Amino acid sequence: MEVFISSGTHIDEVSGRVNAINQHLESPGVVFGEAGEATLTEQIREIAHLFPRAPLISLGAAFLVLVAYPIGGLILSIVSGGSKGRDKDIMQRIKNEHGAEIQEIDLVHPALPIYENPLQWAFLNWGPLVAVPLFASRYYSLLGTIYISTLVLLMTTLVLFIIMLYFVNTRREDAMAGTIQSHTEDVDSACIVLGEGHHWGVGERLVSHEGIDVINPTPMNPDWSTKLGRYIWKLFDQIRVIQK
Repeated sequence: MEVFISSGTHIDEVSGRVNAINQHLESPGVVFGEAGEATLTEQIREIAHLFPRAPLISLGAAFLVLVAYPIGGLILSIVSGGSKGRDKDIMQRIKNEHGAEIQEIDLVHPALPIYENPLQWAFLNWGPLVAVPLFASRYYSLLGTIYISTLVLLMTTLVLFIIMLYFVNTRREDAMAGTIQSHTEDVDSACIVLGEGHHWGVGERLVSHEGIDVINPTPMNPDWSTKLGRYIWKLFDQIRVIQK
């Protein structure tokens, strides 16, 4: 099976990435995608289910799902004249042009570390949520407390998000590559639409499989945010090695 990996930010140039896929593959039979197929209602239900265990992370996820992706995508689409869109738009374009099947590959829930260690993550989430406003209220006025608490909790949420994604990353990429490898015998060519941060990991796993020819196992010009993410991942790897 010949595969081409189309990676980028989750809100990106649709036509450019679709054209790149078409330049490398004549007629992809499957579009493997990281983009979840869950409806908005299902996503909200999952966030609500997560809230008691990790309120900061669930609120961060709600912001991404309800605000950043839809509103950010709409704004970028308007500013770019409709050229920018989400990964699902790329996948749908390839499906419509080639009659390709869409296959979800991100089968491991990003919040799996929280469900596996609920008490630890509850402490890391509820602890700052309660302690930061109480501590700030001793030194600031009401408005100052709200301002300082919001900034600190936003930074805490970002750090917790990064840690959560780091701990689940290997299993997510194993599942992505495993799903693609399971179609080796019945698909001649396929494209893979995913976040650029997963390009290296999935590409390396697929290259080692004899039945798969990966056209581009690594991204050509990775985004600055992807480079930063890889740096943080490597830093975490070094910390874990030192701890062992």
